[in-house]
Amino acid sequence: MSEKGKIVFICAVPEESNRETMLWGYPIVHVGVGKINAAYKTALAIKEYGPTLVCNFGSCGSFMLPKGAMLAVSEVVNADMDATPLVPYTVTPFDKNGGRLALQCKGTKGVRCFTTETFTSQEKVESFSPAKRALLSSCDIFEMELYAIAKVCQDLKVDFVSYKWVSDDGGLEEWQQNCKIGFNHFKEEFFKNYLVN
Repeated sequence: MSEKGKIVFICAVPEESNRETMLWGYPIVHVGVGKINAAYKTALAIKEYGPTLVCNFGSCGSFMLPKGAMLAVSEVVNADMDATPLVPYTVTPFDKNGGRLALQCKGTKGVRCFTTETFTSQEKVESFSPAKRALLSSCDIFEMELYAIAKVCQDLKVDFVSYKWVSDDGGLEEWQQNCKIGFNHFKEEFFKNYLVN
């Protein structure tokens, strides 16, 4: 079993886990799309299962990295909070985290993740504010849930890791084709880093 004890796996939708609901005897929780769903259902899962480790996995988009790349996330940023000029872009007023959270994952080299409530495509990026475009260009990948999941885990003092695979650059058809492949690669990566003694 895991050196960390009880594990809860979290992903957005059933397609990302090949519709499996358990992995090595641990629950897979599907939290839905977007940060509100992700935060609420992550908090419920922690309350129900009492894990010592939460692992988020799933697909992501990238304009920089090749499709199929399996990645550990080392930093995630909240791309939607804009309370300027009160605080810098990405920072939630009166929040000690400053809109950026560090993660410690074993194995694959870490990347920086851009979490936004906007489905990100090359066309949509044109409508982003200059600050949001600049932030995106400083990140390796983009998706819609990770910041919220990481924030809940940090606040509830539960160890947290995240592994993502690049499934697309904003295209739905590619995402559907690549989800199952990515899930299998994630299982190999997690097993190697956390379940093999």
